[in-house]
Amino acid sequence: PAFFKDIPEQWKVRMSDLQAVVAMEQLKNLDYHNRKRRENAQILNTILRGSNGIAVPISIPEVEHIYLYYVLLVKKKTRLDDIRSLLISRRVDTQLNELTTSKELEVFGANSMDYPIFNRVSSNLLILPNGIYLDRNDISFVGNTVKTILDSIV
Repeated sequence: PAFFKDIPEQWKVRMSDLQAVVAMEQLKNLDYHNRKRRENAQILNTILRGSNGIAVPISIPEVEHIYLYYVLLVKKKTRLDDIRSLLISRRVDTQLNELTTSKELEVFGANSMDYPIFNRVSSNLLILPNGIYLDRNDISFVGNTVKTILDSIV
């Protein structure tokens, strides 16, 4: 396709027949997976909303969020690695921001200086587990543990 020539080489991926078959099978469950992540995110929002020093993902009425990542903005002065260590000691694994950084968008001609807010907050993003195989009890455990840890930090 013509648009393919405008994509930087390191982003080009050609799918094999096997990958295509797997993708087609996964697409059959896409609506269920998205619904499950939304349900999990709603539980996390209910538990975490109003906690001091964090911002939970917002919902926009015109948009149906799928919460592929459930990301908290942590406004506390404590290092995220310290928070993550406390959480892992209580059996909750988290991730740091692995989303595309503004610097990586330069391959598309974007200037990283055009994203001052992202540059400022990206090091304060904590990604919580929100997988489709986590049930209501698992998600509640994650949310309550995160809330307890974050509320204990000044």
